[in-house]
Amino acid sequence: MLQDYCAKNGLDGVLLVHLASIPGSPGDIRIIVGGNRVLSSLKVNPTVLLRNKAGAIAIDGGQPRLDDLAPMKLAMPVFTGEKLPDGNFGNFKIDLDDPAGKVKAAYNELIKDTADDLLKSLAKKLK
Repeated sequence: MLQDYCAKNGLDGVLLVHLASIPGSPGDIRIIVGGNRVLSSLKVNPTVLLRNKAGAIAIDGGQPRLDDLAPMKLAMPVFTGEKLPDGNFGNFKIDLDDPAGKVKAAYNELIKDTADDLLKSLAKKLK
């Protein structure tokens, strides 16, 4: 299928970008802001796979790492919660649409920064 696609479109290969992202847990920073928003972290990390027009792998960046070294933003209001009868907060749900737009802005910034790093790394591998 890849050979046909490359032939029809005059390509030498296809670059596949896999972007993985994950929020932290609601317990990693238990601070409530804006009434019901819970701060946590947001991680993003891309990787690439380059296949030549014959379908063979030319560059394999492996699986995206989402460990402690992955690019992240801290103190992002990525969860909502509710006050429980015992006075604690619980029933956390991921909600990236915070009213101030901080999460979406941070997510976009992480994507841009990691994409820039990925392009630099790819350029080195292609030399």
